[in-house]
Amino acid sequence: MNKVDLAETGKILASELDELSRDYHVKSDQHEILIWEADILRAKAQDLIENCGLSENLQASTLISKWGDSLAKKIPVIANKVNSFHKEYASIKNT
Repeated sequence: MNKVDLAETGKILASELDELSRDYHVKSDQHEILIWEADILRAKAQDLIENCGLSENLQASTLISKWGDSLAKKIPVIANKVNSFHKEYASIKNT
């Protein structure tokens, strides 16, 4: 997948996470994990297009982490998409 296609995938996935976050209370861990992950995906999508880099707090996935593990198990299809995006992003950025 090229940078532009992956960036578009990241933006679409971020929108899905924003939508899913609305199913949880705004003060819940689940809501926080999903909105942080959406922001991370948008930042990585922007970095793919603009090569602007990432701030430290937007580099690591929240959904695919110890904090997000229990939520990821509840939404495995989305978690797999997020994981695939991060792997593809790393692959592109490391070449």
